[in-house]
Order: sequence, then C-alpha cells, then structure tokens
Amino acid sequence: MEPRANLPPPGPAGMTGAPGVDLGQVLSQLAEGVAVVDPAGRIRYANPEALRLFGGSGRLPKGWRGLLLAGERFDDVDLQVAGDDGVARTVRCAGGPLELEDGQAGAWVSFRDVGREETILRELREERDLVTALVDLSPLAVAVARAPELVLELANDVAKALRPDLPMVGMPLAEVFPEAGPAGVLDLLVQVAETGRTVSVEEASLDWWEPGQPRSFSMTFSRLAQPSGRPTRVLIIARETTTEVTARARAEDIAAERSRDLARARVTSARLRSLVDLAAAIASVEDLDTLLYLVTGEAARLLGSDMASLFLLDERGDVLVGRAHVGMDDEVVPGMRIALAEWPELAELVRTGRPAVHVRADQVDGPEQPYIERFGIRSYVAVRLGSPGRPLGVLFVNHTRPHRFARPELAFVETLTSYLSVTIERARLVSVLREAVTSLQAAVLPASFPTVPGLDAAALYRSASEVAQVGGDFYDLFALEDGRVAAVIGDVCGKGVAAARHTVRLRYELRTLVEDGRPPGRALTAFNHRVQEEFVEDEYATLLLLVLDPRTGAVSWSSAGHPPPLLTGPTPRTLAFDGSLPVGLFGDATYHTARFTLPQGRCVVLYTDGVVEARNPDRQEFGTEGLEAAAPAVAASAAAVAEVVLKQLLSHSDGHLDDDAAVLVLRRQPD
Repeated sequence: MEPRANLPPPGPAGMTGAPGVDLGQVLSQLAEGVAVVDPAGRIRYANPEALRLFGGSGRLPKGWRGLLLAGERFDDVDLQVAGDDGVARTVRCAGGPLELEDGQAGAWVSFRDVGREETILRELREERDLVTALVDLSPLAVAVARAPELVLELANDVAKALRPDLPMVGMPLAEVFPEAGPAGVLDLLVQVAETGRTVSVEEASLDWWEPGQPRSFSMTFSRLAQPSGRPTRVLIIARETTTEVTARARAEDIAAERSRDLARARVTSARLRSLVDLAAAIASVEDLDTLLYLVTGEAARLLGSDMASLFLLDERGDVLVGRAHVGMDDEVVPGMRIALAEWPELAELVRTGRPAVHVRADQVDGPEQPYIERFGIRSYVAVRLGSPGRPLGVLFVNHTRPHRFARPELAFVETLTSYLSVTIERARLVSVLREAVTSLQAAVLPASFPTVPGLDAAALYRSASEVAQVGGDFYDLFALEDGRVAAVIGDVCGKGVAAARHTVRLRYELRTLVEDGRPPGRALTAFNHRVQEEFVEDEYATLLLLVLDPRTGAVSWSSAGHPPPLLTGPTPRTLAFDGSLPVGLFGDATYHTARFTLPQGRCVVLYTDGVVEARNPDRQEFGTEGLEAAAPAVAASAAAVAEVVLKQLLSHSDGHLDDDAAVLVLRRQPD
C-alpha cells in the first residue's frame, strides 16, 4: 500500500485547510499515527507512523473495524496491533466518522504507541531514582528551584534538615527562608537563571534560625541545562562552614588576646614572622600527610623543642593514631594507636581541651612512661587539635631537657594549634572529595592502554572545573584479535552522574560491536539502533570510532557528529568531514566508513569539542587552526604530542576551559 502524499479535499465531515497548506505533509511529520479508512476497512491514507505500526497489509485489523465504522466519535481507547516486525503493541486511539471524497462514509483514526511511552517513562523514573539516591547521599545540601518563581522542586535530606518544620518541596524559596530576599540570595538566583553564569558565595553568615546565632555557608548557584521550551531551573549546593568559621574566629580571638602575653614574654619578631609564614604555607597544602609533617616539624622549630609528634583521632573518635613526627623513631610513631580508654589523661585532654603540661616528665606514672623513657623526654606539653564539638587529635611537643612552659608560650601553642585545626579539617574534606571523584572518573576513563606492537598511544584529560568534576567526555583504546587496535572518543550530552552512567555503559557496548568485526560505519549504525531506546528525549552522544593496523598503517574511521581526526606531519591537517548525526537522536541514521594510511612515525590525534571550542579572554576559539598549529611535525612519543597540544590549549584559554577537553594520540612507531 502506497501512502498518499496529500489528503483528499475537505468534505462535509468538516476537515478544512488553508490555501497552499499540504495537510498530508503536515501529518507525515507527526509522531502520532493517523489513518483514513473506507466502509470496507481498507486504508485510504496512512502517515509514516501509522505504516510503521500497521505494516503493509492495507487493511485495518479485524478487531478495529466494528469500532471505527460504527459511525460514532470515540477517545482514549486502547487496542492491540502487530506490525510487520511481529511485535504486539498497545496503542491508544481516538476516531470518528468522516465523509470521503467519493461520497462514501468512512472514518478517521489517530493513535500513539503507549507501550513505547511507558518504556520511556520507566527509564526516566529509573534515571530519576538513581540521581535522587545519589543526591540524597551527598553530605552537602542540594536543592533545585524553578525560575522565575524560585519554587523548590527538589531538596535532599541535608537541605530539608535546615527547615524540618516545612515540606519545602513545592514552596517558593522566599517562604522557606524569609530572610533570603533581604540577604540578596533571591536576586543572585534570578541572575543565575537569566545569565547562566555560575555564582559562588564563600562563608556567608546567615541568621535564618535563631537571632544572634548565625550559621555560615559556602554556596554555589548554577543554571541547569534544559531543553528548549522547558522551565529554567537553578541548582543550589550549600556546605555549612560554621565550624570552620568558628574555629578561625576563635584562633583570631586567641591570637589577639595572647599578643600582649607574647610581647611580655619577649617572643622575637622572627618567631612571629615564622608563624605568619607557616599559616600561609599550610593554607596552600592540600595533601593531608604532607600537611601533618609540615605542621609537626614547624611546631618543633618554632617552640625550640627537640622532637614533636602528631596523632589524629580515628573515625570512631576513641583511638589516636600516629600520623607525623620529627626527631623520633620512624618505627614507633607512624601507625601507633593510643586507646583513650587506656590513657586517662589524654581522654580528659580530648574532652576538655585543657593542655596537659609536664615540666617533670620523669614523675609521670601512667601508660606514657615507657615512651618517655625510650625517647629521653624530660618535659612535654600535649595540646588538643580541633574544637570542643569536633576534636581532631593531639599535638605533642617534647624536650630532652627540663623546660618550664610559661603562660605566653602555652598561649602561642594554642594559637598555633587553632590555625592548624582549621587547615587539617579542610585538608581532610578535600582529600575525601578528591577520592570520591577520582573513583568515579576511573570508571569512565581507562587507567592504562593495552600494549600493541608498532603502536604508541597516550591520552590527556582536563576538566573545565577547578574542582574535579565527572563529565561526559570519554575515550577508550582496545586491541582486536587480528593485531589491529580500535580507538574511540566521544562526548555524552550532559555532566555529572547521569552522563557518567551512560559513559560507562557506552564504552563496553561499543566494544562488543567492534570486536564482532564490523567496519566503523556499520558499528556506529548498529550502536545508534542499540542506544535509541536507552537515551531519553534531548539526550545524545557524539562519537568517533577509528580502527588502525599498526603493521600496514591502514586506518578506517567513522564519525557520529564528532570532530574529525588530525594527522601530524610537516603540514598537520584535519581530515575532511561531511557531517553526520550524533547517536541517540534518530533511529534510522546511518554512518559511512572513511579510510587513509598512517605513515610510520606519524600520529593521528583524536579530541573532543572542548579542545577546538576553547576560547581566549577575547572570546576567540582555539579552532582547528589552533590545533593544527599546536601539533608538532615530529615527536618522540604520543605522550609528547598530547602534552604539547594541551599546553597550547591552556595557553590560548589563559588556563580556563568552558568545557571538558580530552586528547587521544595514536603514533605508528617506525620499524
């Protein structure tokens, strides 16, 4: 049955059309099936979606005819249909009588595949449940507000705990936090929604709870990407910093209070300068172990002691674990465990914060005695790190000669440990966040490449965010059984958990298609069919798939909406690219395979659009011209090429990237 290109002229049933409007062309664009039948149940017109569901029989299924030809209008009736593919589907129908152009009494029917809708809705619910679970597990307060009314659509448990007396979700932010308007928070959120610019607020002091008892938060506001026509939404992430601010304020108060004591004790200007230098130095150190050894060594130096050691509380808070030392035995302090239940004095120190001072260490009678004798300690002071509500550990400063700790000196130790406490707490948080992000990113990007004779490969990845963030960029390289190697690079639309979830699955699904022996173009075509039902609306991925034989240099490749490869040489050039669609958008998209030969010693460079679209401060893109200029004509290794390209990219963009950038280099080694 051939579908007609145009509908019959309008008849008495009331169908009308504007002059010059081809209604058949309009109906052919609908995602909903539309058909017109005669009194015998023969299909007189069917648009493409109707043909897909009915097949080519040219007649309605028997069970449909009585309903359609009854001469009455009906809506939302579910019926079963089996197309040419043999798959049974549930369709939801509406229809009614229609006078045909030859005067016969026919009928019209429209229907949509509700089974497919239910599949999409189920996958959307699964995606939503995954993201919601991850958001609820976050230690940060996370909320999403719909602009411009700023109505809260999502809030995790941490955010809800800020106002447990209100439901929050469904309420305007101004009603949940009445002081948000006067504090300028609402204006910032509206600005973010309108401009798309991410705004960060560091340690804002907010008095939304109890007057006179403000709490401090560091907040980030960013606009979520939304399909055209959807409401704009703003992501709100907040971390409470009250403890850090309180500790810093306490340190500053102690420093001010003790400054007179330090002066009376004739603390030299060199010591004061050293304290300032130490505070600046520890603020720039992110690695926790490096920080602890720096702190311990400087504490011993500034206090003129022979040795010092630093212990941190474990997760349960009842055991001190040795982490750093100076002037002591390497075999004793690192990893040493002190159970507070067995060391009463230290337990009291951790509980109250009062320093333990011993001018005559030889008179100490307790579990400390064996260590005092082993290291020849004559005097020592132990000071708590952290705050009363969150103790972190204990710093020991020891002397091998009698030493009387004067009040100014003890004040200096307390000032020092107050600064250290804030820095250690921050370093701990940074370390935990970095480990979490590194673990998730490792699932997206391969840790190493296989060893393939005749091939040298290297890759570099740079996140667009200063704080590591999992993105949609990915690459992979794997060996095939016949000695060839397959490389893939791509970009999943989106960022964060949802993009990473797709990225991990896409890598392995594409591998199976390539390992079956399909050329790159056919592999991408099959891959597009496979992911069509996995992606939700407006979700897609760009991919470039390349297969190289290092023995002959033969290369075949195909692209699905991804930038083409670059070949190095005396005149680096980007390969011609006819253009193609990303995968996941159209199920009938096809992809062709292109071929070329890679000479020995030359490289082929694969990259994501974050490379060529990187802009300088004047908003000029790096472009293919910048990439070609950056690629060295001769390089000793693939890693050297990747490093040069990334270095030039960061130089062009002044170190700031608007999008993640990935570079994958394959070099055919000379014999």
